[in-house]
Amino acid sequence: MEKNRNVGFLISTIAFCLVAVVTLPLRTYQFLTNIKADETGFFIDPTNPLIYVLYGVIGAGVVISLAAALLYKKELGYDRIAQKRPVQGIIAFLTAVSILYNAAVDLNTILTYSPETSDMTKVSVYVLIAQSVFAVLAAIYFVVFGISMLSGATNASEYKIISVAPVVWFMLRLVFRFTIAISYIKVSDIILDLLMLAFMLIFFMAFAQLNSKVESRGLDWKLVGFGLPAAVLALLCFVPRFLMFVLGRKELIYSGSSADYCDLATALFVMSIIFTRIGWIGGNADDREEALAQAQAQEQAENEEVNG
Repeated sequence: MEKNRNVGFLISTIAFCLVAVVTLPLRTYQFLTNIKADETGFFIDPTNPLIYVLYGVIGAGVVISLAAALLYKKELGYDRIAQKRPVQGIIAFLTAVSILYNAAVDLNTILTYSPETSDMTKVSVYVLIAQSVFAVLAAIYFVVFGISMLSGATNASEYKIISVAPVVWFMLRLVFRFTIAISYIKVSDIILDLLMLAFMLIFFMAFAQLNSKVESRGLDWKLVGFGLPAAVLALLCFVPRFLMFVLGRKELIYSGSSADYCDLATALFVMSIIFTRIGWIGGNADDREEALAQAQAQEQAENEEVNG
């Protein structure tokens, strides 16, 4: 396959790297210096300039990534060719395990729920139950996807229905955040969670359509435009919180936004899709496949004419 230099992909990737390099240490520093040590996630000083710097860098990165992917969308193409992709298969398995672990944590939260000691409402519990169900379905999808990547016999496009499970799972995680009785302005982690889940939802919807060939024409750019911001936001939601846990500073983490391993795993999955199946490929996936089919048909016709 001919590989073309893809300007849009390059710009989006540079924006992704710069946002990650700036925001990860900045958010970690913010935890250690400007977050109340009472598991509320509230800022000590909500007017601190670094808060605006953090969200400004994130916003700029998102705009650049979306703009570059959209402006150069004809150069971006998702590779649906069925072949062995062991790294992607392993990451898919790890993603499935992390989602099941997250579902187990959610189940424990449901079983130990008490309205007197929890920020959750009864609606939150119902949403969390549905979230746990779709977490299992999403894990099943990642398992069958991983098997397909390891075998190379298929690209998992036949799993059209269950490919929607990760989308619904992210949607329910997003809805769950809105059912919690907490201040969305004062709690720093909630805003980052909402942004990450929204971008992940859009990425996995586009991925499900592209990989399953369901109304997929012209969606390739969304994998880059929404996927790279989703990945960096997921890292931003996981890495600083995990470091606080390692440092023994759990009191700095809002009790409703822990360091979820599924965020790290899905970030790795998104990056594996973007950097190995889009990369420098060039050209819309449907256009490339149509051109390939036409070339094969023409070659077959020429062979039949020669043999005839």
